[in-house]
Amino acid sequence: MHSVRKYPKPKFEGWKLAKYSSALQIFQTLGSLVVFILTSSVGSQFPPTYAVLLTSIFTIIGAAVFVICDAFNFNKTEPDEWIFWESVFTSSFSFLFTVNTMTMLYSSIRWNNTAWWLATVVCSMVTMSFFLSLIHVMRKQTKGHIALTQEKNIVRFNTRMNRRV
Repeated sequence: MHSVRKYPKPKFEGWKLAKYSSALQIFQTLGSLVVFILTSSVGSQFPPTYAVLLTSIFTIIGAAVFVICDAFNFNKTEPDEWIFWESVFTSSFSFLFTVNTMTMLYSSIRWNNTAWWLATVVCSMVTMSFFLSLIHVMRKQTKGHIALTQEKNIVRFNTRMNRRV
């Protein structure tokens, strides 16, 4: 007989919103909203600021989805796949917000607009929160189920005799 792994059914647990990872994702959502409002309030004289607006919208949606899924315990239903998608999200948006910070810094220097200076500061803070989130996710990934079970599946060879150990 095959053993069926049982995962908990999703249910809302409000205390999960007080976790470190949820706090970072809430900050990413709110910070991206502020960056979007500040950048769009000026208008775009520089085409890459459209990329900043688009990245902010995707971050608002993505981080909000991760917070909601974490609060409803969806990440416990398939923990191995969940940590993979969370690491893809945080690593890609860490890079994109680094580019956004540089874009907004250039735009702020070039056009000297106060709203864009504030957007640069908030964008750099969101970038730091993404890097902190990335470090947190990578720690979870190295302690997760896949990392622990893959260790015993590694075939090791004795280098001197070239035989399996």
